[in-house]
Amino acid sequence: MTRATIPAKAYTDPGPVRAIPDADTLNLPLAGRFACVADGAWVDADETVALPTRPDALPLHAPLAGAVHLAGDVLVLTPTGAESSPPAPARPADTIEFLALLRDMGVAGLGGAGFPTHLKLRPGLDMLIVNAVECEPGVSADQAVLESRTDELIAALDRLVDLIGPAETVIAVDGHNVRAKDLLASRAGAFRLADAPAAYPAGSERQLVAALTGNPLAPGERPAARRIALINLSTLAAIADAFDGRPMSHRVVTVHGDACSDPGNFRIAFGTPIAHIANVLGGDDVTAIRTGGSLTGSLAAPGAVVGPGTLAVELLRHTPAREAVPCIRCGVCAPVCPEQLNPQRLLESLPSPNGDTTDSRNPGLDACLLCGACTAVCPSAIPLNDLFRAGRAALRAERAANAAADRARERFERHAARDRARAARRAERLRSRRQKADAKALIAAAKGRRT
Repeated sequence: MTRATIPAKAYTDPGPVRAIPDADTLNLPLAGRFACVADGAWVDADETVALPTRPDALPLHAPLAGAVHLAGDVLVLTPTGAESSPPAPARPADTIEFLALLRDMGVAGLGGAGFPTHLKLRPGLDMLIVNAVECEPGVSADQAVLESRTDELIAALDRLVDLIGPAETVIAVDGHNVRAKDLLASRAGAFRLADAPAAYPAGSERQLVAALTGNPLAPGERPAARRIALINLSTLAAIADAFDGRPMSHRVVTVHGDACSDPGNFRIAFGTPIAHIANVLGGDDVTAIRTGGSLTGSLAAPGAVVGPGTLAVELLRHTPAREAVPCIRCGVCAPVCPEQLNPQRLLESLPSPNGDTTDSRNPGLDACLLCGACTAVCPSAIPLNDLFRAGRAALRAERAANAAADRARERFERHAARDRARAARRAERLRSRRQKADAKALIAAAKGRRT
């Protein structure tokens, strides 16, 4: 079957990267971290305010100067508007110092997953891919970063390549993105400039690896298994900032939608409430907010804030009101799936209300890219992407719970084995004492008989 595709994205002028007024408070989630500043302390901009408690977590830095207060698992920062001294540039001498710099500066992927970048960029890479595709319709944050910082990004990439030494470095762009190709063609130098397939979601790591290497990843296989690493343009910009001594505390966000009074790309501090963006750029016209792209995004939860994965904010005049109806099994969703999955079967295999989330009932759920292509074409208006996201989260939570239960059982069995061994040794000592006592008693009895 020939795979149907979502129409190619039209790349237009993203405009300059602008700023919006700071929010009255920034809410910084502490997930996987603990606060390293006192409640009520005053902190400088870029100061470390939380340290990681897990290997896959990163330090948290204050985006702005102000006072901090602990509120459960959130660090609330009240900006004061005070100016901070400029940072000192960092000059890592080797790979170890460079990766430590990325870790200490809290650099994570800004393409959506938020994976720590220092865990990706390891020595001995066969290929480093700079993902400049940005295939999500309506999102132009990476394009704005590229157009505003082209020379700086190439200089940072030069330093990055010198420090980790990949065998090949490729900058991938959409074949239709003439603006990006014109900017990069004269500056790429030794880097290979390659066209990605002009079909959504060409910017996903699995599609890029398949297109650039000719060898698709196996189901569940990560690029790291092939000694391949991918970073997007915003992440490269964060690496450039790290070289300048600035930690990752802001990102460029595309703000658009029919209720947005001034659409464009804005550099926004982490922890900024999404509601603040709506108040500044939408006002009273906003009745619904979608975070993420028009295909992969979802309605913002109350209290949602800007974080590394906030690619875009869409301000809407009306809440999407198309009512979902039961699946009619038309099969329209299957041809558009880039992973050649069957969304209809995935829908049927989602966790049931009784909590059944076994792997056997979820074939392919882990392979789903959550690209939203199936949702876009579904005539029944079923929010497949949201359902698959929730289903995968439930499946992973169950796996984590099962793994924790397995570890607890193994600990119990080890303790029980130690208790049995300890009891056996104690019984052996008692038996030995009894035998010795019995022997002494026999000897004493024998002596008594002789006398």
